[in-house]
Amino acid sequence: MVGPNGQNLVFLLSLPRSGSSLATAILQNHSRIFATQEMWFLLSLYDLRTAPKRPYGGASILRQFYNGIVQDRTFEDACRHFALDVYNGLLRGSEADVVVDKSPRYYCILEFLDLLFPRSKRIWLVRNPLAVLASYKQIRLKEKGRFDLSAILAGSEFDIQGADLTAGLFRYRHYFRAPHDCAHTLVYERLVDNPAEETRKLCEFIGLPYETGIEVYGNYRDTAKAALYFSMGVGDPNVARDTAPHRRSVDSWKTVLDKREMELYCRAIGSRIFMNSDIPKNWRRRKPLPVRGSRRNRMRSCWRCGPVS
Repeated sequence: MVGPNGQNLVFLLSLPRSGSSLATAILQNHSRIFATQEMWFLLSLYDLRTAPKRPYGGASILRQFYNGIVQDRTFEDACRHFALDVYNGLLRGSEADVVVDKSPRYYCILEFLDLLFPRSKRIWLVRNPLAVLASYKQIRLKEKGRFDLSAILAGSEFDIQGADLTAGLFRYRHYFRAPHDCAHTLVYERLVDNPAEETRKLCEFIGLPYETGIEVYGNYRDTAKAALYFSMGVGDPNVARDTAPHRRSVDSWKTVLDKREMELYCRAIGSRIFMNSDIPKNWRRRKPLPVRGSRRNRMRSCWRCGPVS
């Protein structure tokens, strides 16, 4: 059962399009883990105090009530109790005693997660930002028939995908900047290179014994947990088409993105993103893209983003 401080609760945190659906499809095969598609409900709890407009009115009254009458401690306790009832309700009637909550946009409420469940465990799933961008582009083209990165990053209207690609990336990087006994970094490229070993490390971090073969999620398609997972219809649809992790999308960004898109995005996020010691070397490139502007900007833009020979 999930404890009041977050014992037996795991947050799988990543940008959208980073492979969290794949990681969840693997983890939910463990007999002691309940992991389904994105939950998001903690975002709704956090937003209670913003009280958006409702058809029945009263938004200003609700805002005054939550922010002026209900004390912070009362609000936090109520949110915690509600979340505990939800998490433990999901565990009832199953063998599982650990819940994995996979909700990529929890980057908006990281401090709220700490406040509610300080001893919960957090898995940071990291993927080459250019591969994430390429995945966004493919989805955008499929859904809308067009992709304009400059409009996403600097358009006059708010674009949540632009926030994912920039603010979300910075938030997670800052949040996980220092080692912590409740945090574990999972690199997507390593997961698809060596799924059994990376899954074993995940189980060890969560505090569970590794169960052989759970990374081959296609072997579990006929189970009730898998049926629930795939019935929700959210996340990466490509996961359902395969049966195990693969490397086919690792380097697809090299052909999906054009040179201008790579340069524009890397100028937006900066070089330090690519200099983390935990990232695979194949994120890097021997020669930086050509850049224009002042010497300071040129120095800032000398990031490396391709294979090292």
